[in-house]
Amino acid sequence: RLTALAAGSGLRASADAALAQAGAAQGRSLALQQQAQCERLLKALVALTALDELALRDRLTAASGRVPPVSPPPVSVLPAAWLQQRPDLAAAAAEVEAAGADLAQRQAQQWPQMTVQGQIGLARAAGVGFTREGSVWSLGPLSVTIPVLDGGRRDAAQRAAAAVYDDAAARYRAVLRQAVREVEEALVRIDVARARNADTRQAAQSLAEVLRATQERWKAGLASQFELEDARRSALSARSAMVDLEREQVESAIALYRALGGGWKEDAARPPS
Repeated sequence: RLTALAAGSGLRASADAALAQAGAAQGRSLALQQQAQCERLLKALVALTALDELALRDRLTAASGRVPPVSPPPVSVLPAAWLQQRPDLAAAAAEVEAAGADLAQRQAQQWPQMTVQGQIGLARAAGVGFTREGSVWSLGPLSVTIPVLDGGRRDAAQRAAAAVYDDAAARYRAVLRQAVREVEEALVRIDVARARNADTRQAAQSLAEVLRATQERWKAGLASQFELEDARRSALSARSAMVDLEREQVESAIALYRALGGGWKEDAARPPS
């Protein structure tokens, strides 16, 4: 608005007015985008908490509106055993174990099999003046099955079981690589966010001081409204960057917690025995 007034008075170029209008339109678009994102997150919270949407809105309105502090798990080293609590990795390992057992069974069918039949039980006989109890058992006959000609059925079944086992093992390795990747990416994000924390806060504090100084100069007539608005915009941008960094730290900590399979305890920082 100030730029448009200045351009209408001949104090600023028309290009400056057009640029200011473009910036205002972009700001309104970003505000609508942010509002839509908040609405989507609210819908997700309703689905996760099973709370009434109006009640959830009231609870959020009464909240402080600050990013909650979340400390990431203190992971210094990452043995592979810590990843076994991941549901996807445990499921993939169970598939490998089941496929291995089936393959072993198919391989055993290639050898001769011996079967012994028999029975064992208890017998009781009763008559006039007597009762007898005891065990009864019998053994036999003995049968031997030798695989000779079956049209390649056993070989085909063994090859199919071997293929299933190889596929399960390949899926397990892929899931394991993905799990390690997710943990390492979360650790990198946490380290980068920590490294940026001091500079981001320093920038926000310094630009807040610039805004206060510009306001004092503006009150004394030593600064224009344009300078004041520029300082305010820079201070707001720095505060927004600080909030984004806090949110990124929380999201990185949650990502690491999930990558470790959830249910992670601080005593897990020691390698399992």
